[in-house]
Amino acid sequence: MLTFIIAALLVVNFFYINKNKPVEVQSYLSIGLMASYLALLVFVPPHSGINAIYIGNMFGMISLISFGAILFPELNKFLPENITRIAGWSGLIGISLLLCIYKLFIWR
Repeated sequence: MLTFIIAALLVVNFFYINKNKPVEVQSYLSIGLMASYLALLVFVPPHSGINAIYIGNMFGMISLISFGAILFPELNKFLPENITRIAGWSGLIGISLLLCIYKLFIWR
């Protein structure tokens, strides 16, 4: 539930900051991927049968950090914006695939 709230705050903050600027297509794609990821995480069974705090934190934090890197690449002062976005996309797609693998094969 906390992941939903933080993702929603990121989206609201993104649109508030960019209210007078055109929004890129990849921002909309990342919002759609994050929404489908969160729906898969919460609503699609099976869920983890064990009390796995670290696995839950991994699925929450990696997705949020990657999502933030896609929406706000200018916050990373050490790398160019396109490299930061590529890293964000890699993280978001990778954790989505890992979640699918866990749901299909491990958490049966």
